Amino acid sequence: MELARDIPRLWRAPTTRLQDRTRVVRCLVDHVVVTVPEGGAQVKAEVHWHGGQTSTLEVPRGQTGQHRHVAEPELIELVRHLARDFSDV
Repeated sequence: MELARDIPRLWRAPTTRLQDRTRVVRCLVDHVVVTVPEGGAQVKAEVHWHGGQTSTLEVPRGQTGQHRHVAEPELIELVRHLARDFSDV
């Protein structure tokens, strides 16, 4: 129980590496079931924890051809403008 109380502190510690967080998750999660309803706006994920508990969450479904790493239109226009005057060579 004492170790379980230390997990949040371990998780937030600036010295905890991504690899360490991944290992913690693998110790806690048994498996995840993701359901994508046809035409639905939400994706449902069921996290099955070691010990038998289940957590369910729903997240917005991504749009086809879009991802979260998209440059702002102003930045794209600036790059196009600069490309006319400056070579990348």
